[in-house]
Amino acid sequence: MSSFKSLKDLLDANCSIKPDSRQKTFNTHKTSEAFDFLHLIRDWPIIVGEKLAAKTVPLKNQRKTLVILSNHSAYSEQLSFMSGTIIEKINEHFPMLRGKIAQIKYMTNPAHFKAQQERAEVLKKSKPKEIAEITHKFSPQDNALIKEADSFFSDIEDENVKKSLKSIFIQLHKSR
Repeated sequence: MSSFKSLKDLLDANCSIKPDSRQKTFNTHKTSEAFDFLHLIRDWPIIVGEKLAAKTVPLKNQRKTLVILSNHSAYSEQLSFMSGTIIEKINEHFPMLRGKIAQIKYMTNPAHFKAQQERAEVLKKSKPKEIAEITHKFSPQDNALIKEADSFFSDIEDENVKKSLKSIFIQLHKSR
């Protein structure tokens, strides 16, 4: 009927990197010469703590100046007293940045953090439709779609992921 493959088959067929080598690739950021700034953003809570990380974010590193965006000027002022410690922690956590950050500049933009919070709230509230909402329990076509989705995603262990994928699969086929 359709040419859909299971997610496992697609990953096995199209992924030339084995799981062990993928893990090594992601963990080499501490010793590699090249540095991905996203690692600093991801590890920011480790460097400044969870509370300050919720109100601040590294924005860019340009001409040996790390620019940090904050929610309020009070956070910028608090961090300015800790600039030396922050640089030390960054150098300790990311040795390849040693000597590449000489100072820290702080910028304040509450609108950025408000937009982030609003996006997070929308994501928390949004969830995939339940299969019962999009199918009729006595419809032979819907029951066939449910069985087909069950067979495609039978090898997925996480029930929430499986339920979401089945819902998307059924919605996709019903929209045709």
